[in-house]
Amino acid sequence: MSDSNPLVGRKALLVARSSLYRLTLARDARLLRESLEWRNLASSAPLRPLLFGALMLVAGRSRISALVRLATGAIMLVKAAQAVFGIARRKQ
Repeated sequence: MSDSNPLVGRKALLVARSSLYRLTLARDARLLRESLEWRNLASSAPLRPLLFGALMLVAGRSRISALVRLATGAIMLVKAAQAVFGIARRKQ
């Protein structure tokens, strides 16, 4: 029986550590879920390109991909024109 005591203690330690890690992961997942609300995502500047890319990936696989491609091209042209006019204003 003295041979099994270290194993029992080790098992109890591993079970306790596993439980701690599960609780930590659950807490971190909850915090991440709370931080990823739609209104927070839309206002987060670093995530905008990622969201736009994901949207384009999903839209590119659907039947409306040609319409999305056309709208994306139009947006690109408008943004390019705004940039050109902005540079022209700064030079004056």
